[in-house]
Amino acid sequence: EKFTTNISDTNPFYIPNDPNQKPDASKSVTSFLCTNAAYEIYGNAKKEFFDYINKTKTLAFPDFKPIKQVKDKNGNNITVEAELSNKDLLNEISHYYEYIKINGRRGTPHK
Repeated sequence: EKFTTNISDTNPFYIPNDPNQKPDASKSVTSFLCTNAAYEIYGNAKKEFFDYINKTKTLAFPDFKPIKQVKDKNGNNITVEAELSNKDLLNEISHYYEYIKINGRRGTPHK
């Protein structure tokens, strides 16, 4: 929200070095992802993720499983518990991260 509020034609998020190119004042999420603010957010999240993986930070509630109210096929409200606990989910995510590190090179790099 802070990003979109501050971006305008008079305050674009990107000003090219080439004066023949137009500054970019797009408020799209992909524009935000090209900013230093987004880089910092994702960098902090990556650090925190590795802190959990490397066990330098521990989950506050490793066995917690969220619950939610849903309707069954007869329209009755029922309580459903998630299948994975926080520690199980962290384990799944870390395995997925290792998988995509090796196999996830299907896109092309930006220039």
